[in-house]
Amino acid sequence: MSFPGNIFYYRYILILVFLCLTGNLFGQDTSSLSGSEIIPNAILSHTWSGISDSNKIVTEEKTYVSLQALDNLTETTRYDYELTISIKSRLADGTLGAVENKVLKVSYNTQTSGPNYVDKQSLLVPNSYGAEIEILNIRNEDLISGAISNATPSNIDLSIYSKVLYYEPLEKTPILVSATVISDNLSVANALQLSWPAVAGAKRYQLEYTWVDNFGDVIGVNKAPGDILFSEREFELNNTRIDLEAPPSSEENLSYTIPLTYSQGYLIFRVRGIGVFEEDQTKAYYGPWSSGTGIGTVQDWLTNNSAFPVSDDHEKNKNWQYQASFAENGKRKEVISYFDGTLRNRQTVTKLNSENTALAGEVIYDNQGRAAVEVLPVPTDENFLKY
Repeated sequence: MSFPGNIFYYRYILILVFLCLTGNLFGQDTSSLSGSEIIPNAILSHTWSGISDSNKIVTEEKTYVSLQALDNLTETTRYDYELTISIKSRLADGTLGAVENKVLKVSYNTQTSGPNYVDKQSLLVPNSYGAEIEILNIRNEDLISGAISNATPSNIDLSIYSKVLYYEPLEKTPILVSATVISDNLSVANALQLSWPAVAGAKRYQLEYTWVDNFGDVIGVNKAPGDILFSEREFELNNTRIDLEAPPSSEENLSYTIPLTYSQGYLIFRVRGIGVFEEDQTKAYYGPWSSGTGIGTVQDWLTNNSAFPVSDDHEKNKNWQYQASFAENGKRKEVISYFDGTLRNRQTVTKLNSENTALAGEVIYDNQGRAAVEVLPVPTDENFLKY
């Protein structure tokens, strides 16, 4: 294998590289030697950690060998450093390719009167999952005394790092979502936390939820869930959708909390993972919904673990209004206002789901119904939306 030309880095140039990865994950591993570890006949070997993972489908693989003189105030010498190495690329099956010799050169001359010096040089090894290099020769020229040796200064670093773009096919089985009630200090159900395990190949997730009442024809008599018609199509036309980025670790579970600011009825929800097409990683592939198919009534949603019965009205003895504003990745600001019998605003509670504190402000009226005192919002003891 013939390697491309070297890549040089100068002290007076700042290079910013932005890599847009659409549908691909990015893996990078590094192995290195430094200072006195760099001696003739020393061997540095590196293999990308995901090379044996059959679930990772690689779309681009490359390796860099880098020699660098690090900024080190304890290094007082000025030098030109040259390293002759042999390189073997790491193939997809883990074996090594053909040998090729290369020379890497760097300088360290902080006292130079010139405008710049080369303190890093990198070599690209394309189509490789790592590399193995052997140090053949070292030449270190002291720029002060002119002496030449094979000693390695303390701030020299030799490294191999692999950059691999890959994706994982999306697991196509429905997600199992669990619902956990979160209660306040009075044991009143205040929120519902939905949790689900990470799905292999998912780049992000979509959560949809809505509320359905169970009001019957007779006051005080609620409908049975099997008598409440609510199909998938009806759900699609009236729900709130949350887009969530997949966590960095595939082992990390996900969750999202929904406030129970509803009257009696049912909170219906579903979750799906989103990956990419194997034929075109720029296009999103949508996995199956956790709720399954063939749904016609609320009972079907309950049977498929995709509904939660709301048994109590939120603050049923008060007038209230709930508002929510959403941002990216499920961020949410909620404001609930409570009113008296004359519809005057008595209290406003504000909460950000990214914070652990709710803020409450209040208005106090005089005997003639005029706003006399406005209490500024202050943190409460609990992170709940309640009066």
